[in-house]
Amino acid sequence: MAFDVFEHMSLDEIQVRLHTLSSILKPGGQLLMRFPNAQSPFGLAPQFGDPTHKCGLSRGVFEQLTQGSEWQILRYGGAARAPGRSALKRIIRAARYALQDVIAHALNAIYAQNIPWDPVVVIVLRRNLTVR
Repeated sequence: MAFDVFEHMSLDEIQVRLHTLSSILKPGGQLLMRFPNAQSPFGLAPQFGDPTHKCGLSRGVFEQLTQGSEWQILRYGGAARAPGRSALKRIIRAARYALQDVIAHALNAIYAQNIPWDPVVVIVLRRNLTVR
């Protein structure tokens, strides 16, 4: 697992890390990552709120980084949504998440896309079962 780690590396550094991890993991092993969603306007605050972030990441970026490698993308989507502890916080967050989902569905319809618009996303990569 690598939560909030890879956005602190350059794309070249990420490729090196992915290559290293593929040599460590056995075939079928999985890597779970979480990072700010660079393809969403909702991801601007988490992405640019930290000056140590070196690159913006998205599914498209990982498709390019893993092309021709031993990695396969198993899942890409929004990170878990915390409901909040107090009743008021749960209500506010539920309303915010609902509004965010309406905007996301509208954007996907307008742009004929099917991408997550969550501010933070997770990706699961699996090392291919075949050994080279």
